[in-house]
Amino acid sequence: MTAREVVERLVSEDEGRDYRQLGVVDARGNAASYTGSKCLEWAGSKLEMDMLCNILAGEEVVEAMAEAYEAAVGSLAERLV
Repeated sequence: MTAREVVERLVSEDEGRDYRQLGVVDARGNAASYTGSKCLEWAGSKLEMDMLCNILAGEEVVEAMAEAYEAAVGSLAERLV
């Protein structure tokens, strides 16, 4: 399944979806996410190829994480650190 298909399936089967956020990166590097309308005061995400950041403390944190990940080099584990 693609990342989008996984997210759609999980969300459609979850009665508490309005209070949740989830993100998926599939084997091809495609990212998809869902943020429920009643999640947190601020809840968002940033999607790029092979990368997904969500919720945290605010939009500026998500943006900073994405920038740091994109600037890093090495394996996935090294980039995450």
